[in-house]
Amino acid sequence: MKKNRRFIYLIILVLGISVGYAALSNNLKINGVSAVKKSTWNIYWDSVSASSYGNVDVVNAATITDTKKTVVDYSVVLNEPGDYYEFTVDAVNDGTLDGMIKTIVNDGLTDDEKVYVDYSVTYNDGKTLQEGHLLNAGSREKYKVRVLYKTDINPNQLPNTDKVLDLKFEVEYVQANDDAVERATILCRRAKVLHTEVCNPNDVSERFCTSNNHERGSLVTYGNLGSGSSLNVGDAFDCDVDNNGKYDNDERFYYLYNLNSDTAVLIFYNNVEKGEASESYVAAYDLQGNAYENGPQTAILDLPTEVQWPNARLVSKKVNIYDNNGTLRKENFSYEGYAARLLSLKDLDIATGTNIEGNSQYLMTKGYYNNFEFLFENTYYTQTYDDNADVNDTNAGYWINTPFAYTSNLDHILSPSDGNLGSPAANLVKFGVRPVIEIPISDIEH
Repeated sequence: MKKNRRFIYLIILVLGISVGYAALSNNLKINGVSAVKKSTWNIYWDSVSASSYGNVDVVNAATITDTKKTVVDYSVVLNEPGDYYEFTVDAVNDGTLDGMIKTIVNDGLTDDEKVYVDYSVTYNDGKTLQEGHLLNAGSREKYKVRVLYKTDINPNQLPNTDKVLDLKFEVEYVQANDDAVERATILCRRAKVLHTEVCNPNDVSERFCTSNNHERGSLVTYGNLGSGSSLNVGDAFDCDVDNNGKYDNDERFYYLYNLNSDTAVLIFYNNVEKGEASESYVAAYDLQGNAYENGPQTAILDLPTEVQWPNARLVSKKVNIYDNNGTLRKENFSYEGYAARLLSLKDLDIATGTNIEGNSQYLMTKGYYNNFEFLFENTYYTQTYDDNADVNDTNAGYWINTPFAYTSNLDHILSPSDGNLGSPAANLVKFGVRPVIEIPISDIEH
């Protein structure tokens, strides 16, 4: 090995000496051909389609009014509460460069005007526009503009003079950079891990999780992971309802049933306080104690608003409230401004197949919902519970939007103690508020 090293060293030495006698010269070259392809920047409005409802005077229908196709003008008069005017228009990227939303300016309504008018600019599917959303070269995105004269207002809130509303909306597109994000087209993704709780109530009777084949200290697992193209009651989903681009574990929902061929009904995993998840907060159904006359006028105050859950929605903001015998008790109760509603007995009957409506003996029977434990998550179903505790320190289930058929001051709850319904006083501050959403089936991964 030593000889090999020396040999190499000597050759290097000789070569180095030889080079030293040569003339010094270096020729370094780089040859290449570069071409710059043609690029174009061209984003504009296209394909306006308008409609109206009620007694609407369309002075000037929504129309693209400038040669560069960047301005849409319209002028309408809404004469009565319930009237609305809406139109869709496509944002088109007809260039070769990807675009993204840089800024959104919505100088729509003053606080006073928002009392009687609802004005929104969203994507056509109802989802909120966000800075950074991509508009790829060669693609288009449909916007929806809607102006509504509200109906859920008191007579003294109506404008006493004609009002002219100057509604201005502007979206700025710039060339896309590393901050650009694709707009989420799927609202709810199948959960990868199910929620669990430890069965640990201190109640010694045959109630709660111990009455449903769980031993103390064992895990209760909520919902199903599900797979394939079918949707089954209890399938767990994580839904980007707050439009932050994430599918968080605390945005867990469970599938209940299809409201129609296009819409699914899902229930949140937890109760809420002013729209935020809370397993300890409790509220009344109606503090005035008249479930027939008022409906859940107190409970809805804790539901998530459209601002908090901009990606969630309801098919109708007006619902009729029926008692457990199917009798209409409150007509056109309004969820205006809210992204979710309360669960009803009708929802439960359809989802679980229990068919309690009209059954006068249902309160005498335990375990109607024992096969649907996801309905009991984050209640005292698994938790230590003290019957003598202060009512504000317990969570004995949550309100169902179904008044009791035989007296106006009672409403139903989902009661985890017996896996059934209860019927407490509507003004009792002892039960939670649990959101239900109605979303397009196409927005659910299945």
